Amino acid sequence: MSNRKLFIISSILFFASISLTPQILNADPLDNWHFRDSQTTHRINSVTYGNGLFVAVSGDVGTPAIHTSPDGTIWTKKDFSNVLYGVAYGNGIFVAVGYGRKIYTSIDGVTWEERYSGSGSWLNGVGYGNNIFVAGGWNDLFTSLDNGMTWNKTGPPSESGELFGVAYGNGLFVAVGKSGYATSPDGINWEVKLFGSWNSSNLYGVTYGNGTFVAVGSNTDDFPDGRILTSHDGINWQIKSFFNDNFILYGVTYDYDNDTFVAVGTGGTIYTSPDGLAWKKRNSNTLKDFKSIAYGNYTFVTVGQDGVIYQSDPFYTNDIVDFDGDRKTDIAVYRPSNGWWIIVPSSNPSAPYAVGWGASSDKPVPGDYDRDGKTDIAVYRPSNGWWIIVPSSNPSTPYAVGWGASSDIPVPGDYDGDGKTDIAVYRPSNGWWIVVPSSSPSAPYAVGWGGDASDIPLTPNPALYM
Repeated sequence: MSNRKLFIISSILFFASISLTPQILNADPLDNWHFRDSQTTHRINSVTYGNGLFVAVSGDVGTPAIHTSPDGTIWTKKDFSNVLYGVAYGNGIFVAVGYGRKIYTSIDGVTWEERYSGSGSWLNGVGYGNNIFVAGGWNDLFTSLDNGMTWNKTGPPSESGELFGVAYGNGLFVAVGKSGYATSPDGINWEVKLFGSWNSSNLYGVTYGNGTFVAVGSNTDDFPDGRILTSHDGINWQIKSFFNDNFILYGVTYDYDNDTFVAVGTGGTIYTSPDGLAWKKRNSNTLKDFKSIAYGNYTFVTVGQDGVIYQSDPFYTNDIVDFDGDRKTDIAVYRPSNGWWIIVPSSNPSAPYAVGWGASSDKPVPGDYDRDGKTDIAVYRPSNGWWIIVPSSNPSTPYAVGWGASSDIPVPGDYDGDGKTDIAVYRPSNGWWIVVPSSSPSAPYAVGWGGDASDIPLTPNPALYM
């Protein structure tokens, strides 16, 4: 193992000799969107997040599949028996709906059970709220009061037309569709609202957040201007149209962590808003149509035409010490005399706990090495240059990485902006920063910056590593 470590270090010194420049990243995660491999070229119709998992459903006729990912980056595809158009999560259950009015449920996003099958037609979307699932389609709304096990047609009247999206907020379900929408306080009794000719809107997606419903679509599909409607009560709506942009908005979601709405549509369109009223256009780096978007694990994932999946940069920062993942700094100490980590979790301060991990000469290097939003317990051992890490996502499988020399100073941080803590050291003898980016660990690099005997490398907590 020591030979391998020496080989890696010698390789990195070679990289240093060609003066690589570190990547400069944008501060706003919504300015950076990255292509992800869905393992299909067929349209992905919908995506949701729940229980630590993204689930997306894809398929044109004859090509259905379900795609899952724990982080939005690496996806697994599984062929499915029926084309699905919508998927949602609530109360520990994924619900997917599609062709033939079929409805399926899953606990883990992988194994699915059929719960309902109708004749003809289809269901486009499904939503959850107040312990109730509601699915909508062509003149149809179906409701489940028992966590997706059984379903009953509950309305609305036939004049509602085709319905696409369902959301719940402020004690009200809102289902949107072509030329109108329907509302219900309980998911059973529905009232149809039709838009007048002066503001006719085809609506394809709806969400609720920060006291506001946001619905998206266009005026018409043939000559579209993107359209966003907002409402505090689900009854009275304010319309914003983008008359100079020829696009349709299909999906919208809300990020409760950062109070952000994100809407997506044709031609790779992405708009974001803090309040549903003021919207900013973003660059997605694609012209493919987006059909749906979801937020989870501190990142947005959007899906659509030809199997595209794009993911935003992560929102959270791993510069804080957050062992319980509630995005608050936890009070914690490392005791070198016995290697104990003694932690007061902010989510439960009355239940402090201790973990034994380290030796008297080790230096604590906490960070989110597995990008699960929680700080991992880790130490750097100067005597042999080993980083010994306990990933919070799998604490029963600690691992070690050899990187550094006895005189090096550990300087962990997220140097590539992928949300994972990178292993890195600062070498005082020559001022080199030697970094192993987690996004490309086989391509380490070095940057010369510093070297004066009095220099202190600035990390989120420089005193911790000195």
